[in-house]
Amino acid sequence: MEEKLIHKELLRLVRSALWHNEELPVSYDEELLSPVFRASRQQAVSALVAQALLSNNVRTNDEGAMEIMSILMGHKRHAATRDAHVAMIGQILSEAQIPYLVFKGQIAARYYPQVSLRSTGDIDFYVPLSHYESAKRLMADKLNVPVVDDQLDKHAEFSYQKTRFELHHRIETFGFAGHQHRFDRWIADEAASPHTLPINGVDVHTLSAVMDILVVFKHLFNHLLVEGVGLRQICDLALMLDRNKGNYDVDLLAARLRQIGYYRGFRAVGALMVDSIGLPRDSFPFPLTKADSRWGRQIMREVMAGGTFGKYGRENKTASLRKSIETAWMAMRHCLGFLPLAPVDIMFLIPRRIGISFKKYL
Repeated sequence: MEEKLIHKELLRLVRSALWHNEELPVSYDEELLSPVFRASRQQAVSALVAQALLSNNVRTNDEGAMEIMSILMGHKRHAATRDAHVAMIGQILSEAQIPYLVFKGQIAARYYPQVSLRSTGDIDFYVPLSHYESAKRLMADKLNVPVVDDQLDKHAEFSYQKTRFELHHRIETFGFAGHQHRFDRWIADEAASPHTLPINGVDVHTLSAVMDILVVFKHLFNHLLVEGVGLRQICDLALMLDRNKGNYDVDLLAARLRQIGYYRGFRAVGALMVDSIGLPRDSFPFPLTKADSRWGRQIMREVMAGGTFGKYGRENKTASLRKSIETAWMAMRHCLGFLPLAPVDIMFLIPRRIGISFKKYL
């Protein structure tokens, strides 16, 4: 089956699930549906594809129908578990009077037509550095699990009831120190006066709309520069922009993007969202040019080639020197290829990211 056709149908189904305005065929045969499902898993959007097929009464064979129900039921179970765990973390930290923020993941899921349509991952939460060691001890004591520092990154991690958690004292990594200090200060301000979101009866602390958008975008772009990024992260940002339309300060978002050097990169991702996954043009807050669309197409080629975290575009699948070299080369290629989108930060980021690539995969 031709890859272009598979990707075309995958994107059509994703758009249908997100915006409900895409005309789908009456039926899909197994020869096309099977590789589309496989591509949807690689991009972490399988529940969106299954929901589009179900909502539009698209005919499939028995195997396809079983796949649809299995995906949707599995995602509902996982979403319920993640919600319970987010509420638990919020309650533990609030009772201990430790400031915190939950971000990405189940917070981003709130913007989907149904929470369970977002494929679940880790639960990420932040505490200020001054509370970091206390929070680690608290998690270990309350949940009776080992909490381990990641030697390469800005977090500790632990698992509880098969859910993986990441406890951060820094939400995003920048290349240029000035950008890092500025962003860290914004996050500290958010933690001191958080927004709240009710999840399972707990008012969970989270980010304002502007910072929510900034964090999801920056995380997406960081993965793009290193190993790669998938459609799930693109959908997160598109839905966040659409559902928050009119409810956030566009001028503040523009100013902060410029202050961290990513305004151009944000527009490129915006063009991708509008052109490829159907984000309504009036839901993107800034003007878009033909140059933005060209960059968007270049980013989209990387998205479709590598899938989530670039896992599926690799020649070397297991940890080895070859994989380290491949990852470092990929990071260098992406950083140089997208350099004009955030030149100052990327130039400072290159040596750090390549070094991490070698350490991580050796």
